[in-house]
Amino acid sequence: MKKVKRCIYCGNKMEDEEQICPACQRFNDLDNMNEAGQHELRAILHDQIHKSEEKKELGLTFLVVGGILVILAIIFFVLSFRFNTKKVKIFTPGTTEFIICCITGALGIASLIFGFLKFLFGKIDSDYFRDIMNQSEQVR
Repeated sequence: MKKVKRCIYCGNKMEDEEQICPACQRFNDLDNMNEAGQHELRAILHDQIHKSEEKKELGLTFLVVGGILVILAIIFFVLSFRFNTKKVKIFTPGTTEFIICCITGALGIASLIFGFLKFLFGKIDSDYFRDIMNQSEQVR
């Protein structure tokens, strides 16, 4: 798999031959950077790492909420079984419990998917900016 080149300042995708980011208009070269540029880069990287950590935290929050909603959906699904006149449990899909089960189940699964993706992208961004931070410290 081909590794995508990204801007060291903002993280946007760039073409391999580009040296200036089309989004933030900054020159992407760690080797020819003066002390003030390195200091500015580290400040920006700390900010980007903080933002990606917030993405990961938001993803974890959605994972927890999604898990709770799925558990509630299972509970309401069990409650949608009713006893008939012969004291046998039968599934009754027209009950309010089943409708709530469907709604909470759909919201829970959507929340789990969103939380997983948000956490994954936050992790990828965080790792990328930490790698750039390590590279910039090695250049010093």
